[in-house]
Amino acid sequence: MKKRRKKSYCFNCNNALSREDNFCRKCGQENHDKKASLKSLINDFLGDYFTFDSKIWRSLKLLCFSPGQLTLLYSEGKITDYVRPIRLALFLSLVYVVSFSLFLDNTSPLIPNDGVMLNDELSAEQRYVEVLKNYNSIDEYLEEEKSKESALNILLQKGVLNIVGGNKNIFNETLKKSANLLLFLFPILGLVLMASFWRNKMYYVDHFVHALHINSFFFLTFSIGVFISWAFSISIVVIPLVFVLLFIYSIVSYKRFYNRSYGITIYKVAINSLVYFFILSIGFLVSLIVTISMY
Repeated sequence: MKKRRKKSYCFNCNNALSREDNFCRKCGQENHDKKASLKSLINDFLGDYFTFDSKIWRSLKLLCFSPGQLTLLYSEGKITDYVRPIRLALFLSLVYVVSFSLFLDNTSPLIPNDGVMLNDELSAEQRYVEVLKNYNSIDEYLEEEKSKESALNILLQKGVLNIVGGNKNIFNETLKKSANLLLFLFPILGLVLMASFWRNKMYYVDHFVHALHINSFFFLTFSIGVFISWAFSISIVVIPLVFVLLFIYSIVSYKRFYNRSYGITIYKVAINSLVYFFILSIGFLVSLIVTISMY
């Protein structure tokens, strides 16, 4: 049911209204103040997500402690008491993107700019120093290079030099942008699951919902892992453990939802993980090119 911020009069015709009136009896306009304050918007959001009797807590409990059960309930039509799969995935992906970005901003980059090589023997950092030493600006250098390099190479060089000049890390900037990539891979993972378990004779939407729930669990555990890593400076240990936990979680979830033997289930999880990693790698390369070209 829609939450209305009701008023005692109609904004359109000034007719008096009661708290029970959803619409004006005179002109028919909705009794709802659309000019909401920031406080009321925050209260609406918190009311939907963070009250202890909310659907979110019931959904998270099943998601975390009963892998595959939430998907089973949805496929059986028992959806009223739980958050819809897409809404849950979007909410947790927002938490994931924010926590991942903060994590990258407060940790040393996995690949420093000195480790990123351009089309010669110089790293991105060294090339930037050379450009500033011999040219008045990056644009002047690129103008000279246009006759030697392709348009794509020029675009990528410009992005790399601008990122380095802005004291940002190329690898981390790409990871930030690619964090949103997982949202667009949900349908593809659904297709992977459908192809993998075609003998189960399920509709695509069932596989898609299962993919949403598995990724939702990843978003949640990765966000918690990032917080623990940041708080105790043990990212080398925690982040790999998150992926190990996801693998075990996927085995239990596959087993419960598809009801296949453990041998087949483990095999399917391993194969699907490799396929998904391959798709992610391609997506990351595309994200790398797009991210650099935008600077």
